Amino acid sequence: MNATIVFDGVCGFCNACVQFVISRDPTGYFSFVARQSILGQELWLKAGNPDADSIVLLEDNVAYSKSEAVLRIGRRLKSRWQCIWWLRYVPLSLRDTLYDKFARHRYIFGKAATCQLLTPDQQKRILTLNS
Repeated sequence: MNATIVFDGVCGFCNACVQFVISRDPTGYFSFVARQSILGQELWLKAGNPDADSIVLLEDNVAYSKSEAVLRIGRRLKSRWQCIWWLRYVPLSLRDTLYDKFARHRYIFGKAATCQLLTPDQQKRILTLNS
């Protein structure tokens, strides 16, 4: 069973994070969909319509958002990135407060005005309605 990450396709930082995850996920466990796409909007609603500044991870028919999504993504990545899972012992309210502060200012890293050029392997992992 694979997991799907719903991300802000306009956010430059979010797009960089997608590339980061792809390069550290050699098994292709994660698929990606921009929240602004039709499929992304459908999955966003299925996830319970979380906060607009949140990333969403859909895994095993459960939706995770904010810091919980980030930690669950990190534990699936190769090598040292798995240690991020230890942060789950930090209280959720504190993790999400820090997440919210960062997420509100994520556009300081820029906005994506154009689509990224992807390799054929990366293209397979970006979900569309035709996927």
